[in-house]
Amino acid sequence: MSEQRERFEAWAVKPPREWCVIRQGERNIWPDQYCDYHVQCAWESWQVALPWTNVEDGLPDNGESVVASDGETSACGMYVEPNWYDLELTDRAGDNYPLEGVKRWMPLPE
Repeated sequence: MSEQRERFEAWAVKPPREWCVIRQGERNIWPDQYCDYHVQCAWESWQVALPWTNVEDGLPDNGESVVASDGETSACGMYVEPNWYDLELTDRAGDNYPLEGVKRWMPLPE
């Protein structure tokens, strides 16, 4: 489970909310979404409001597509331990170029 989802669920189950954070199973038409619609809406709002994460504070899941920034420019990137890759630029062989100097990242908008 991602660190942000863990934070959200810890927040959601505390009083006064005390929401149920059970998610749909993989075979459901909406896999991994919260069973209670209001919890799903709150999770989606939580994700939209997420601030940038400094790389010192945490890295995305290995292979997760994110927005990566060096502080001045940003690009759609991916962290594959131990390197960052630009998902928008490829060489002739189709390999992604490395991203240098990534200082922060955030999830892609849905």
